[in-house]
Amino acid sequence: MKLAYVLPEYPPHSGGGIITYYTNLLPELARMGHDITVVVASPSTDAFDAYETDGINVQFVRPDQLRDVSSQFAQFSAVPVLQKHLATAWSAWRIVGGNNGFDLVEATDWGLLYVPWVVSPSKAPVVVQCHGSIGQIASAEPEPGHELEALLTQLIEQKTLEDADEVQTYSRANAAYWQSVLRRDVTYLPPAWTPPADGGDRGSRGVVVARIQEWKGAIDLCRAMRRLGAAAPSIDWVGRDTRYLSNGESMSHFLSETYGDVWGKTVVPVGRRSFGDAREMQRRAKFAIIPSKWDVFNFTVVEAMSAGTPVIVSDGAGAADLIENGVTGLVVASGDDAALAEAIRTMDGMSDASRSEMGARARASIALRLDAGAIAAQRATRYQAIAHQPREPHHSSPLYTALRPGAAGDGLALLDRLPLRKLARYVSRRAIRKIR
Repeated sequence: MKLAYVLPEYPPHSGGGIITYYTNLLPELARMGHDITVVVASPSTDAFDAYETDGINVQFVRPDQLRDVSSQFAQFSAVPVLQKHLATAWSAWRIVGGNNGFDLVEATDWGLLYVPWVVSPSKAPVVVQCHGSIGQIASAEPEPGHELEALLTQLIEQKTLEDADEVQTYSRANAAYWQSVLRRDVTYLPPAWTPPADGGDRGSRGVVVARIQEWKGAIDLCRAMRRLGAAAPSIDWVGRDTRYLSNGESMSHFLSETYGDVWGKTVVPVGRRSFGDAREMQRRAKFAIIPSKWDVFNFTVVEAMSAGTPVIVSDGAGAADLIENGVTGLVVASGDDAALAEAIRTMDGMSDASRSEMGARARASIALRLDAGAIAAQRATRYQAIAHQPREPHHSSPLYTALRPGAAGDGLALLDRLPLRKLARYVSRRAIRKIR
């Protein structure tokens, strides 16, 4: 089959869950003989050159292409992040040529990159792969001042995903979420995974690999470690700092101020590390903790398990369903810091041999359940079925017209409805903040 993938990231972009997913899957599909083209489109795109690797043709949307399309979405000027995402998606559409003879196009839900193939007639069916949409992320991490943007994005996602040829995800929890929202079938297929080399000698420290973020469970872990007191083990937190949205300060600063007896003491933020270094820290760790309050999947669960590192995982992470509790890892309820503390106490108190046995069972389970060759074959079979199934006639609507480039409108005209005194006061305050 001739397959196109429209993604927000792919090497040489920095690593993330979407890169992890596709760099494990696409080489397997190429080895099976499928013709693979990847189009990388990101609102913060860099000017990378096209290249070919593992039989995959990789192209990138250039910044100048993105600027050209962005000006055609003036009706979204009041919601600039959404405007930029839509311009990015349509820039990718132009590179792909709508369908350009492809048998199937797969695009991510993140960044609304699938939108052009849903709102415009296309000969190629579109599969939307749900990795975690910007609407979902806005719900998990609401940002003051972006409420209107979040609401519009969520409404657009709900309407357009209803009309996609296929909606897929590799998380059972995420499939259940979208089925309840969309009232349509959502296909679950697990991710492909190529295990790394077996783990080496274990250290004495636990590890978390995640952004320092509220919904990644940073506060829950601090509370759990405070419960453990002097019995708490040492844990390294690997990942970049983020802004704590309730007050605008850095999350790490908030944690050090609020949990100063824990953050920087028993839980040590070590900052960002390269993808390889982070994996090595997981591979050498005594155990790994994934305390997310919510995650579509979270590949750090798989990375640790496949390295033979025993894991403690919140059931808020979609990958938690890969774990047999007490056998291939420990699962705790999301947001329950008492349960997390008890799981840390249990894991830390196990003998080295018991932890090693748990890690070995986890590694074997991942190798069997996420075998890259077998998963790629399942996906190819599903692609064939989608390409040959009857398609619903394309329909249009005022919303779909507005989501195409060139639609008329001025997104800032709504300011005419606001009192001038209120606008002037706001502009003054903003100018002062800018100067400061």
